[in-house]
Amino acid sequence: ISDKKYIFMTALHLACSSGRSKVVTFLVKQRCELNIRDGEERTALMKAVQCQEVECAVFLLEQGADPNLQDVYGNTALHYAVYNENELLTAELLSHHADIEAKNKTDMTPLLLAVNKKSPAMVEFLLKKNPNVNAVDNWKRTAFMLALRGKSLDIANLLLLHGGIDVSLKDMSGWTAEDYAASNDFKM
Repeated sequence: ISDKKYIFMTALHLACSSGRSKVVTFLVKQRCELNIRDGEERTALMKAVQCQEVECAVFLLEQGADPNLQDVYGNTALHYAVYNENELLTAELLSHHADIEAKNKTDMTPLLLAVNKKSPAMVEFLLKKNPNVNAVDNWKRTAFMLALRGKSLDIANLLLLHGGIDVSLKDMSGWTAEDYAASNDFKM
């Protein structure tokens, strides 16, 4: 049951990615390995989340699938839920102890990813979970810097309203949030 098949996916990966919840239940009852990885180090939970198969993802979480494992890009299931702007899956993952501060290989936390993707609804949702608003990506840019750089004033305002923004931080080029604001003709 855990033999890797098509593109190094197991039957569980394939069932999760196609939303076959009855097959997923059967495979889990047969004691297949929940956290086995495919060729890109993705788990079946990651595949379910990537494909937005909520029923499969929730079942795997209830059966003990680890939401904090990372794929070859450093992404967790939470990164994929945030990328897909799926608040339901994001909430489920967080309720099963997904790490809101997990960083992928570009040092993007889920909040930084939501800001970079210009998703105000997801940013607002994540801010309610109190993530570190001063976390930085691999260029040492904060969420606020990314919002200003991307001309996402609505997101910048959400971050400011949330509070705790350190506007004195500098990125790898020595730029502060104020520099990003000025470069886009925003007043701070």
